[in-house]
Amino acid sequence: MSEKKTFLITHNGKWCKNCGICVAVCPKKVFE
Repeated sequence: MSEKKTFLITHNGKWCKNCGICVAVCPKKVFE
């Protein structure tokens, strides 16, 4: 069996406006 890959998700705090659009359009729902 294959193991599930894990990733470290980071964001650029200087660019982030806390608008939530990245969460809304994320296809893999990594920000949930």
